[in-house]
Amino acid sequence: LALSGIESKDTFTVNKKEGKVAFLFPGQGSQRINMARDLFVAFPEMRKLIDSYPELEKVIFPSKTFNEVDLKQQKETIKDTRLAQPLLGIVDLALAKFLQSIGIVPDMLAGHSYGELPALCFAGVFEEEKLVDLSIKRAQSILNSVEGGDPGSMIAASSTRENLQPILAKVEGCYPVNYNAPTQCVVAGSTEAINKLMEVLKQERISAKKLEVACAFHSPLLAKSKGLYKTVLDDVPFSEMQIPVWSNTTAEIYPTNASEIKERLTDHLVQPVRFVEELQAMYKDGARIFIEVGPGKVLTGLTKSCLEKDQLTLFVEDNNTNKLTHLLSTLAQYLGTGRSFNIAKLFDGRNVKLIQIDQPEL
Repeated sequence: LALSGIESKDTFTVNKKEGKVAFLFPGQGSQRINMARDLFVAFPEMRKLIDSYPELEKVIFPSKTFNEVDLKQQKETIKDTRLAQPLLGIVDLALAKFLQSIGIVPDMLAGHSYGELPALCFAGVFEEEKLVDLSIKRAQSILNSVEGGDPGSMIAASSTRENLQPILAKVEGCYPVNYNAPTQCVVAGSTEAINKLMEVLKQERISAKKLEVACAFHSPLLAKSKGLYKTVLDDVPFSEMQIPVWSNTTAEIYPTNASEIKERLTDHLVQPVRFVEELQAMYKDGARIFIEVGPGKVLTGLTKSCLEKDQLTLFVEDNNTNKLTHLLSTLAQYLGTGRSFNIAKLFDGRNVKLIQIDQPEL
C-alpha cells in the first residue's frame, strides 16, 4: 500500500500544509484511569514527573481489579477535583514534552479550562516541579471558596449563544461559563437556579444535560477562589513565556509580565471560557495544525466544530485503539504535512535495525 501511493486507514501520503502548529491542553473531564499508560511504559522519559508522586501514580495507574465494585471506585476516585487536576497536568505535560523531545515544537499553545495551567508550565512560565503543587492548590482554592454553602452545578446546553441569552435573562443566578462550540454552551449557577433553568430549557425544547462536577466552575459563585489562589501564586517565581499561550478569558495571547500572568490566572477561575473565539483567533494568527496533547480527543472534536476550515486536527492519545499504533499514525499524519521530526528518537534504548522500505530485503 505504501509503495502504491494509496492512502488508507494506516498509510498516509505527503500533502504539504503551510501554517503554524498549536498544542491544545485538555482540562478536567478528560481524565480517566490508565490514561496514556501504554505510552508511559513505551517511553520511560515520560515518567519523570509521575515518579515523584507515588500516591498519585496509584490513582492514575491503579492495580488491576477483578470486580465491578472496585473498578467503579477507581473511576470515581480520579474524578475528585483535587486528584483530577494534578493528574491531568502530569499527563498533558508529559505528552507535550515527549513531542517536543522528538522535534515537534509548537508555535503557540492553548489550554481548555484547567489545561491552561500545564500550557503555561510547558511555555516555561514556572518550573515543571511546581505544576502538581499549583494544580492541587488551584483545586483546593476552588473547593474552599464554596465550603459551607451551595457549591452550585453545571449543565451543557445544545444551543447557540444567541438563542440562549434571552432564556438565561429569565432565570436569575445562571451564568454562561463555557463557550465550547458554536452550538454548545455550558451554564453554571446555584443548584436551585440550574434546576429551574433545566425546566425552562425543556419547555423551549433545547437539549441539556447535567455535568458531573464538584461546583459551578468559572462562575461568580467561586468569587472567593480568586483571592485564595492569588495568595498561592504570590510566592511562586514566574518567568517569561517561551511560547505564546492563548487565554480562555480574553481569547488573546497571555500578557508577558509575571504579575499580569498571575492576575489572568486568578481571573480565569471566575470568568467564562471563550474557547470558540480563542480557536478562531489562533486560526486567524496562522494556526493550521492543532495537536491535542492530553488524554482523548475532546478538544479535537471542539476544534473541528469551532473552525470547520482547512485545519488539520490531531490527537496524541486515544482510548479506543492500541495507544502506540495511534501515536505512530498521528506522527505519520504530521510528517504528511511536509514537516519533519527526529524519528530516530523513537528508538532510543531499543535494539533496532534500519530497513529501506523500497528494498525491504536489505
